[in-house]
Amino acid sequence: MRHQTETLTIVRHQRAGRSLAASRTLLVGLLGILCWSATLAPAWAQSPIGWWKLDETSGTTALDSSGTSPASPGTNSNATVNQPGQVGTAYSFNGTSAYVAIPNNAPLQLNSGTVEAWIKTSSPGTNYRGIVVKQSAYGLFLYNSQFGLYSWGGTPAFRNTGLNLATLGGTGLWHHVAATFQSGVTNGTILYVDGSAVLTTTMTVSNQTVGVAIGNGVPSTSQSQYFNGVIDEVKVFSAVLAPSVVCTEAGKTWNGSSCGSGDTTPPTISAVTAGSLTNSGATITWTTNEAADTQVEYGTTTSYGSSTPLVTTLVTSHSQTLSGLAASTLYHYRVRSKDAAGNLATSADAMFTTSAAATYTVTVSKAGGAASIGTVTSNVGGINCGATCTSSGLASGTSVTLTASATGTSYAFSGACTSSSSTCMWILGSANASVTVTFTDTQAPGLPGTPTFSGVTSSGLTVSWPAAADNVGVTGYRLERCLTASCTYAQIATPTTTSYTDSGLTASTSYTYRVRAVDAAGNLSAYSGTGTTLTSGSGTQAWQPSGTADIAYTTGNVGIGTTSPSSRLHVLDNTNNGTALKIVQTNATASNGLTIQTQTTSAGDAALYVTPGGGTIPGLIVRNSGNVGIGTTGPARSLHVYGTTGNLLKIENNGTGNAVMEIQSDNNAQTAVNFLDSAGSAQGQIAYYQGTANNYMRFTTLGTERMRIDSSGNVGIGGAPSTIATTKLQVTGDANFTGTVTGGNIVANYQDVAEWVPSPAPLASGTVVILDMEHNNQVIASTHAYDTKVAGVISEMPGLLLGVAGENKVKVATTGRVRVKVDASKSAIKVGDLLVTSDKPGVAMVSQPVDVNGVSMHRPGTIVGKALEPLAEGEGEILVLLSLQ
Repeated sequence: MRHQTETLTIVRHQRAGRSLAASRTLLVGLLGILCWSATLAPAWAQSPIGWWKLDETSGTTALDSSGTSPASPGTNSNATVNQPGQVGTAYSFNGTSAYVAIPNNAPLQLNSGTVEAWIKTSSPGTNYRGIVVKQSAYGLFLYNSQFGLYSWGGTPAFRNTGLNLATLGGTGLWHHVAATFQSGVTNGTILYVDGSAVLTTTMTVSNQTVGVAIGNGVPSTSQSQYFNGVIDEVKVFSAVLAPSVVCTEAGKTWNGSSCGSGDTTPPTISAVTAGSLTNSGATITWTTNEAADTQVEYGTTTSYGSSTPLVTTLVTSHSQTLSGLAASTLYHYRVRSKDAAGNLATSADAMFTTSAAATYTVTVSKAGGAASIGTVTSNVGGINCGATCTSSGLASGTSVTLTASATGTSYAFSGACTSSSSTCMWILGSANASVTVTFTDTQAPGLPGTPTFSGVTSSGLTVSWPAAADNVGVTGYRLERCLTASCTYAQIATPTTTSYTDSGLTASTSYTYRVRAVDAAGNLSAYSGTGTTLTSGSGTQAWQPSGTADIAYTTGNVGIGTTSPSSRLHVLDNTNNGTALKIVQTNATASNGLTIQTQTTSAGDAALYVTPGGGTIPGLIVRNSGNVGIGTTGPARSLHVYGTTGNLLKIENNGTGNAVMEIQSDNNAQTAVNFLDSAGSAQGQIAYYQGTANNYMRFTTLGTERMRIDSSGNVGIGGAPSTIATTKLQVTGDANFTGTVTGGNIVANYQDVAEWVPSPAPLASGTVVILDMEHNNQVIASTHAYDTKVAGVISEMPGLLLGVAGENKVKVATTGRVRVKVDASKSAIKVGDLLVTSDKPGVAMVSQPVDVNGVSMHRPGTIVGKALEPLAEGEGEILVLLSLQ
């Protein structure tokens, strides 16, 4: 075979107002080596010349799947195969001895090109850690956990980015690393991480005669630059891939100017908690379902106003400490976390209250009764006396009240004082004097809980209450009691625990109790809430109708069905007869059967309060405001139903009427049902609009209309209101059906039928594809003229698309009209010409008939379709009627 040098000029037709012209020099030699000039390669020329999938499950050979001849297989040393990979399986490298060595091969000797890999680190280690390296040429590295690239003998030798693994969420995550390089070209070398350019520099490639190493600094066991983690899908290209192609290789979305993740979902925040509360600080913790940054907003209102410094390290467990807070103060806070794709999540508002600060009285005196004692500078029990206690004329017995965080009754003294002492020696002028510093706790304990009762008899009971808290410690309680009728309280006990057994009581008598806490300094808390109970009877009620045991009057309470009424009217039905209380109005002219009215006009007071037996939350409450609550004490609407399980509301019509529920608004323009989240923010709406031209129902989420049904019954989904109601069903966007779609005609904007078919690499629209003979149910770009394995053309926008989309799949059109890449350099293309595959990858040309026994025939099984547009010369894209045969 003789060597052939050919210069080929390619001009692509203008699309979207832009044209792409590129020159390529094609050298076809004995080894079939294809070298391109160092400009960005078109999509159809971006096949790797070295592709190590690392999918082997056994053995020591790492196969080269690029299809380049000669191939470049590698030898595995100590790497563990068959590990979970980014695509299929991968190799795991131990960081000490594992690597894959690929011998020197002519196709890998590059002055320009692209190298890429997927990595997941177990530990980044220190110094250099090789990922994919060709010694004296090009290499991808980690350097002290930072991403970088290297060129031995080049200028410069090494460049790192400052971008490290911790910034991207730490170890254990997959990252795509790639470098495009052009030796000696100013800013011609670019390092990409996860599809985005992170470093642009100028590098010079020198010696290229050594092999390639995966997982090591060089292909030699004498080196110590081993990678610790998993490597997958290593590729080397002779082409300098465009940024958009690198973005696609990284599994991301190119938006025309930069690489995006395609991830638009913010993290999910959960388990938001405020803990470690003090009088001046708190620790806020939360978790996210994906790695994200950390920040807390806080303040005394829902406007917040303060925030913690942003922690950019991406984690799933978050913690932030707040300091400098005011004591005994209610704070609002919310947390913020943003993932690697820039999606921000913000929690709902939450609250905490800082604890109260301890208050002490400091009495300072000097032995001998002198009027001046100088300056007290010690830090005693957490109280800083440096500035607050300074006085030039502090008289004996003077008291100073300080606020501090100290607790307990034993204080450590510094300076000239001894530990746990109350008498210290201070330097006062030129003589020593004995100074007594006395700290007295003046902070009252917190409030005890409301008393409850057990063991009630005719003459005694046990009263209990929840404990109170104190800055130093509660030493006991003061229990008071009164007769409910007169209620003049008297202290009856000083228990040291949270319960007391009261005896010597009168039968059938109502008693009320309250309690307050006391600490060692004698500080008394405020009174607790009051608890009232009735002792049991001794056989005779205060008043009871003769001959009945169902009605009783005791200390102002009336009981019906009970002899121990606990309220002004206590009705008890334990006979299972149904209704406990029934009020009937039989006067036809009366307007009210029952009127319930409170003494006050406060909207928050309850006019009606119905509590289930043994419950604390009312089953039904009617506030003076007119709001009715079911399952809630604070109805926020005219009817507010709240529950934690099951269906909250059931409306049933078992008659012949048509309407089960009617919703009517006085506003003729809109009648709506709103859906709110737990914070009360609007999330969705179902609304009926009444207009002069067209009445319609619309469905909204997050303030955006999602579906509309107009008065004609037309349904629109996903479109703007002005574009809806043109057909019975109009969907703007994609639709997915799991069942069968049955109907008449299907009208599509585009005129081809395509289906999703697996492919080992992305293929541009218009590419002619053939069946891959080495893999079942897979297509690749055509490479030979008159190929009988022709399977269709890659469609940019099919009219009808079959199958299921997925990674490593392309849209292959087999029927209809579609744009196809064609070559008219050998023969001009006219309308109606039959087209076949050519020698140019993925490009069609005119079929030339052959003479068979005097009959002119086109080769069977090779036809792609008929040209619907002409092309006089060169290459381009034309519309073709597909007719595979």
